[in-house]
Amino acid sequence: VLSVTVICLFTLTVFAASTAENSEHKLTLTLPEEYVLLSNETAEENVELLESLGYSESAFKNYLKQVDNTQILFLGVNPDNMAQVTVKASSTDFSKKVTDFSLLTDEALQKTANDLVQVKGARHKMATVNGIKLIEVSATDKDSGGEFCSIQYLTVRNGILYTVGYTFNGAVNDSKVNTAWESIKTLTIK
Repeated sequence: VLSVTVICLFTLTVFAASTAENSEHKLTLTLPEEYVLLSNETAEENVELLESLGYSESAFKNYLKQVDNTQILFLGVNPDNMAQVTVKASSTDFSKKVTDFSLLTDEALQKTANDLVQVKGARHKMATVNGIKLIEVSATDKDSGGEFCSIQYLTVRNGILYTVGYTFNGAVNDSKVNTAWESIKTLTIK
């Protein structure tokens, strides 16, 4: 009975770590199963992973602080391949004016996407999850570390611009898009 209880507690801990919540923004997102949630609350228990990303615990907590009206709500990292999920919230003149992408017609949202997406070679399309209209932007790029890709979902809700960015090593492919999509389908912002 004791071993069953320990297994159940471990299972609950693993599941709880993959669901990210931010009560201030009334936002929840389930991360892919193999990802570790890094936030102010989980930084202390993940010092080794933070160090592999180049952060001390205090430097990471400082990274999460609001800078220029942008706040990183949390970061999810796959320790096996260092793929990441970053959730940001920004209060801008644009987000205050738009208020909510879900209030825009599809045509107005498409025009907004065309205006917002300025990255050369990036592809974008519209998506809706849980009543939230999103712009999905995908691109492949290179830096000193090699080729990487990003799949980002942008939305405005409650006058705040939310960006959920998935970053992977290598070029964009169906598997990476599917990983991001399966996660973003769980997004809720009340």
